[in-house]
Amino acid sequence: MEQFEYEGNMSAEPNVEPSTPITDETQKDVLKCYVCEKDTSGAHMCIKCDKHIHVICGTTVSEEGYGSKVVCPNCKIDTNRVRHRSGAMDSQLKQANTMIARSKKELGTAEVGQTVAVPIPMFDRGKGDSRNLLGRVIEVNDKGNAVVATRFGQLLGTFGTNEMGICKQNLILEEEINCETTLSVREAATHQSLSGVKCGSNDYNPIRQTCCNGVVSTPAGWSCCSAQAYNLELSVCCQGVVHSKNGSSCCKDQAYYPILETCCIDALYPVRDGHCCGNNIYDPTTEKCCEGSINQNVEPEYQCCADKAYSPASETCCFGKLFSPEGLGCCGDQTYIPQEETCCNGTVTEPSGVSCCGKLSYDPADQTCCNGAIKGANFVCFGNTHEIISKYFVK
Repeated sequence: MEQFEYEGNMSAEPNVEPSTPITDETQKDVLKCYVCEKDTSGAHMCIKCDKHIHVICGTTVSEEGYGSKVVCPNCKIDTNRVRHRSGAMDSQLKQANTMIARSKKELGTAEVGQTVAVPIPMFDRGKGDSRNLLGRVIEVNDKGNAVVATRFGQLLGTFGTNEMGICKQNLILEEEINCETTLSVREAATHQSLSGVKCGSNDYNPIRQTCCNGVVSTPAGWSCCSAQAYNLELSVCCQGVVHSKNGSSCCKDQAYYPILETCCIDALYPVRDGHCCGNNIYDPTTEKCCEGSINQNVEPEYQCCADKAYSPASETCCFGKLFSPEGLGCCGDQTYIPQEETCCNGTVTEPSGVSCCGKLSYDPADQTCCNGAIKGANFVCFGNTHEIISKYFVK
């Protein structure tokens, strides 16, 4: 009986309510992992792109657990890409700065006033023309590039030290350059060609000759002393006068050797490391120079009073004049004895050791100074008025 009921029950239809069918509407509500495309609870989202993701499908950036911060693989790749690009850019800038520093060390830096040689491209010059274009640096920008001007005009653009040669000698004077016009290197090379170079109104060959203020001299590459060309290794220029190199320095228009002679303004003396007093030379052990005047027979402790030397032990110097005895004080245009007198604003008063009230002296123990007036000690002066109130009424 029991078995029959059991078998009957097994064959009977189960009393189970049918599940909700999956439709397109419910499919939209199911969350999918952005990486593995499987169902997810929605507890974790990529902090970069806000897409749902499993923890195991991404990289956690905080403590693991429910709601922990996760980065998806694509966003992690993008982050690494940005970091690598930034690092590559920093490395390139560092390498560029290193190359610039090395270039400055090996090639030097351009300075205003230097003579430079700008190379002329082979296709812009003739076979007999100069290979370089001589110019003068008139400006250096913040990047170290130079603006160059030539006798024919200012060159377009700027030039780095790797694009030109810096000359050790000054071959072009400031008054020789032309800054009023601008031209290219090709145009300047055309002006400098053998058929077009001018020195003033004269033609000259810069490969074989030197131009100094419109005067052509031979050979090329010499320096200019006014309108005369000279060799720096054999001569020296002193105020427009060329001397044979019997000296390395100039004393006005004369050449001399500082290790053998002394130059005092415009006078030469055959003394090494001499002491000058104006145009004259003196011996500091027995003489003293005071405002260009030499005082003889002096002692080491002597001092200057205008153009005279004096001994502070026996005289006093006030306003460029000497007074006896020593120890006097200077007060305006007169002297006074500090032990007996007091100087108040250029006026000598008695006694000494008192205070000043304008040009008058007073004793603070018995008197009061109020706006230049001396009053009794029991009065108080207020502000800039002449009102004096007795201390007796002051509470």
